[in-house]
Parts: sequence; C-alpha cells; structure tokens
Amino acid sequence: MKTFEHACGGCGKIHRIDAKCAGASITCRCGFRTLLPSLSELKRAGKVVFDVPTAEAITHMVGRGMLPETPFCVECRSKCEVRPLVAVCEQTQVITHSSGGSLDLMIFEIPIALPLGGRSPAVGSEELRGRDVIAPVPTHICGYCWNLTLGYGTDTFLRVLVFVFGVATALLLLLWFAAPWLAFDLPFGYVMMAGAAAFAFWVIRRWNLTRLAVRLRSCLKKIPLYAALLEEYPEAKISRENV
Repeated sequence: MKTFEHACGGCGKIHRIDAKCAGASITCRCGFRTLLPSLSELKRAGKVVFDVPTAEAITHMVGRGMLPETPFCVECRSKCEVRPLVAVCEQTQVITHSSGGSLDLMIFEIPIALPLGGRSPAVGSEELRGRDVIAPVPTHICGYCWNLTLGYGTDTFLRVLVFVFGVATALLLLLWFAAPWLAFDLPFGYVMMAGAAAFAFWVIRRWNLTRLAVRLRSCLKKIPLYAALLEEYPEAKISRENV
C-alpha cells in the first residue's frame, strides 16, 4: 500500500495517509480540517510516497489515533465505543525434524533408511517458517449490533448452556458410579440425555461461531484499509484482544 506523510496545519501532528486519499479532505483529532494535496502535487513538491505493507500501515495509523476514522457504529451509524479487535494474518510455524532427511522403510521387518539427498537438518532440530503478521483492527460496533445483528449475545447464551449441561453430565456420571446407592432410582437415560444436550449445544455453538466470523469480516470490510488487509490475507482470523 502506498502512503505519504502530511502535517496537520493546526497542531503540527504528522499523519501517514493512504495514497488513495490524495486530494481529499481530512479532519485531525485536534479538529483542524485540511485538504490533502493530489498525487501530481506531491510529485511536483518532491514528497516521497512510501510503499509499505497494509498490516504495517494499519498498525502505524492505529498507533497514531487515525483509525478508526469516525466514532460511529459501522452498522447502524450510532455513536459508540470502539471494539479492540485484532487480525491474525500469518503465524510462524515451528517444524521439528525427527528423521534427519531420511525416509525410514520397513521391508520384511528390516528397517532400511533411504537418504533423500541434499543437506538434511540435524535430527531433533527446529526450523521456523513464515512470520507473524498481526494487525490491530479496532472498530466501532455498538452493543445492539454486537449482540443482536452480529449474534455475539447468542454465542454467550450457547456457551452457558454447554457449560451447564456439561457440568450436569459430569455430576450425574460421578453420582452414578461413585454412589450408586444414592442414584439407584435415577435412570441412566437421564445421564445420556444431559450428555447429548451438551454435545448438541456445543455443535450449534461451533456453527454459530463460523457464522459470526463471516458477519464480523463483512463489518470490517466497510472500512477501506481493513478491506484491503482482508483481501491480502483472506485466511486472516479476527479475534478480540481480551480473549
């Protein structure tokens, strides 16, 4: 993503602006509104346009208070608090080498090691692949849209049901096996019903979490920079910072 730096005419704070916003007007946190120069004006003035990764640009703009741009909910446009969300785009993978680059075969119960060629890593060594790409994506989503429109209120309810029926199943099993003289008149079918209910609510919650992830991504895509990040990393996982 191409960006350029622009100083606020009111407070002097330097902002890093997306090159797509060149020629538009922006409002600084101090309240001063300024018209950004166009790309042709930047070139004539000799100002450098930086080409930085989208995740790095978002992290920089969030740190300087430039994102999110408005204090309004992305769904209903009501004024609300910001939700501290994080986009986990890539993660470093640790690969442990256990065979030292040879392929172990068993022929008639006789182990034969076939070298794979090339310089193989030492047995038991670890190799790091990839890199960590994590970007904060704070977004204004009001409580009503968070719990009802997105459905996180339903997820909380399902999580409570899974916990209650799971604990009930564990207690019934403990009572059935540890103190059968107290549970002689308790049909074992009740235990099976409680366990089946816990499993069913767990399955429903997993399906609901998948649906929530899709809806949350659609909300983030309403912010242009976040949309560019999700297009660059389509497998990115969105999570809450306090989770």
